[in-house]
Amino acid sequence: MKLQWLIVILEIVFLLALVGIVSSYYVVFKKIKTTKKYQDKNYFIALIIGFAISFLTVFANLGLNIYVYDKQGGLFSNVPVIKVIWIILICISYIVLIAITACLYFRLNRIVIALDERNINFLGEKVLYRQIVNLKTDSNKSRFIIFYKEGKVFANKKYTFALDSKAYFFLKNHIEFINERIKIEKEKFEAIRKQQIKKEEQLKNAYLEQKNKTQAIQNKKEAQFNLEQEKKDSKINQKSNESK
Repeated sequence: MKLQWLIVILEIVFLLALVGIVSSYYVVFKKIKTTKKYQDKNYFIALIIGFAISFLTVFANLGLNIYVYDKQGGLFSNVPVIKVIWIILICISYIVLIAITACLYFRLNRIVIALDERNINFLGEKVLYRQIVNLKTDSNKSRFIIFYKEGKVFANKKYTFALDSKAYFFLKNHIEFINERIKIEKEKFEAIRKQQIKKEEQLKNAYLEQKNKTQAIQNKKEAQFNLEQEKKDSKINQKSNESK
């Protein structure tokens, strides 16, 4: 396979993967049942424009590749202008795709937000209310921070929002709801945890009780066996003494 085709195919795979990821995340977001939702239209418009540019450059590069290979029968050496155009389009396309990827990676928590009964939902991410340990407004650095713990080891993580961002104002307008859900969900989680601990203790006590019963039965059998053995030994000794 020629290098030009490999580059274009990788570009197509990269683009389709990004479109698929964003689309699936957005579908999940739309299915969240809550009226407390925020969407940054400017980011969505930027994403749509970026994907449109990428699709146009992909189709243009495909057309150039097909034209050069099928019509001219050779590499770009005979058509230097097409080679320059092809390189420019490839650079534009990859720069746009990298910019979209960076935007998604660093701005996922600012594109969309949905507050339901259990989570603060972002695009492809969410944080449980019961995992939140602190909500802090850092005026010195002009940012709002959601501190939370996640994973089996409860690693400390955070989401940050600029104090002049629309996402922050959305969260600020619903801060009472968020604090209320944090309290409720933590109480529910604590109650469930206590029930689990109580159940584990009951199971442990039942196991120990059964173990003690089994041990008592075993000890009784051993005592009976030893008693019978002593009687047998006593009879044997008695017969031995009579024979003497």
